[in-house]
Amino acid sequence: MTQISLTIKDTLYAKEVDAVAAMNGWRETIPNPANPEQTIPNVSKEVFFKQQIKAWARNQAIEYANRQALASVAVEADA
Repeated sequence: MTQISLTIKDTLYAKEVDAVAAMNGWRETIPNPANPEQTIPNVSKEVFFKQQIKAWARNQAIEYANRQALASVAVEADA
């Protein structure tokens, strides 16, 4: 499996993790799937940060594939 390394200055790391957490709805607790009336601890902000970066990259690939598919449909319709 390919790995990507991301370097963030120590002085910026906590701010960036906090920003991604805040902008993407991270909470300390989440509803318990087994009992929605209760909550369970969420993953840490750092884990959430990594998950969000992976999701962003995955979504970029999906969006690119969608745009290519739409472009090919438009070309076929013009023919």
